[in-house]
Amino acid sequence: MGRYEKPTMKAKSAIAKGKLLEDYVSQQIREKGIDLKAVRSHGSGNTNTEKGDIWTSMQVLGQNVGIECKNQKTLALPLWWKQVQKLESLGREPVIAFKFPQDSLEEAKVVIYLDTFLELVAGHQDTKKEDYKDPRAKYALQNAREALRTALKYLE
Repeated sequence: MGRYEKPTMKAKSAIAKGKLLEDYVSQQIREKGIDLKAVRSHGSGNTNTEKGDIWTSMQVLGQNVGIECKNQKTLALPLWWKQVQKLESLGREPVIAFKFPQDSLEEAKVVIYLDTFLELVAGHQDTKKEDYKDPRAKYALQNAREALRTALKYLE
């Protein structure tokens, strides 16, 4: 007798699984007041114009973000990173948002360049959550600071 093989996920349910994370990420971007118009991209990056999974004007360090969402059982970071680097060639800051199917959406993680992470931390050392009553003000001020930092680099 052959070994029992678990049936593979149907393509439709795999797509639905991916859309679930994409919807969650875009919802979180809106709820945090970062980009109130952020949405899952139609066709999940299959269009000719925009290849990311999320349509957003969100910026990191003065550069628009390109987000790829992965909701998969197997961690395939090298393959995923090659995919998100295509967004970098379009002028986007590459970000991978991923979770494992057994994890809740709140347990989603991101992968970014180490330098990007360190710049974000360095730029927010003096920002305290309780300093801002309106979260949109916090993010507007942080974005303004990042844009100013980028502009000052050109003056040096």
